[in-house]
Formats: sequence, C-alpha cells, structure tokens
Amino acid sequence: RPGPLKRAEENIARCGAEHIVTRISDGLSAVSPREADDVVLAGMGGELIARIVSEADWLRLDNRRLILQPMTRETELRLFLRREGFALLREEAAVSRGRVYTAMLAQYGPERAGGGELYPYLGRLSAESAAGRAYLRKQAVRLRRRAGGCLMEGKREQAAELLRIAEQIDKIREENER
Repeated sequence: RPGPLKRAEENIARCGAEHIVTRISDGLSAVSPREADDVVLAGMGGELIARIVSEADWLRLDNRRLILQPMTRETELRLFLRREGFALLREEAAVSRGRVYTAMLAQYGPERAGGGELYPYLGRLSAESAAGRAYLRKQAVRLRRRAGGCLMEGKREQAAELLRIAEQIDKIREENER
C-alpha cells in the first residue's frame, strides 16, 4: 500500500532525516542484512511483527536491535520473542488518543531472554509512570475478561489462574500509585 509509505516519506522530509530510505516489501524481504543495525516494526499487530521477525534470520546476527510497537497481541509477541531467543532490553508504555501502547527494544540473546509468570503480560514495563500504570490496568482488565470467557466455557482452573495473575498486576499498579 503506497499511502502509508508516502506519509512516512513526508514525515522523514519534515524531520530533515533524508538519509532514511523507505520501500515497500513483504516484511523485511527487500532489506539486506548489511543495510540495517536497528529495525523498527511499528503500527501493526504483534502476530504480524512476530512473522516478520521469524522470516528474517539475519536479525539474530551481530547485535541487531529491534524497536517494536505492536498495536495488538503484545502478549503473543513477548512469548514469541522469548521462545525465539530474543531478550527484551527495555519496554515503555505510552498513551495516545486515549489508548495505551507499549514500545519494546529487543535483541537476540537466548541467555538473556525473559522469564517469570508475569513476563508475557508485562514484559519489562514499569508501573512507575502513569502510562505504565495505565498499561497494567489494561492488562488486568483483559485477563479478567478472558477469565470470564473461561468460566462460561466451564474452564474454572484456567479462569482462576487468570484472575490470580490479574490480581498480582493490580497489586503492582496500586503499590506504585501511592
């Protein structure tokens, strides 16, 4: 789709960053491994970001950094990154037009890939900022909604587990609101 590319080119020109090269391709297929040290994948779903990363093996070489901003499916993206050996080095929440998003900095390094029970839901987000607390609130609401669906399907144990995790997230958020 040429529309988003044209807008990107206009933004690049407006910011005086003419050294940035734009192109249309399926994922990173038109990008040579020697062209990029940092790759930004933003404004798309976490599942599409995961597919693009999985199809570009060269992202695992030479400390390439990924700046990722999923619009949806952040949990699935974090699980993919961990499974594929990518470590989240940093993660920040941001609020735009009343919606809460996350931006992630990742790099291949299986020895540093994240873990822990809350990792799929929070990654490396902190509840110290208002945006971080808003993200935690959003995740707890999502988990409660999923738990309700599990209860309707008769999956009581799964619902109880999701509710327990939502309560942990709420506790972290509340401790940081004081």
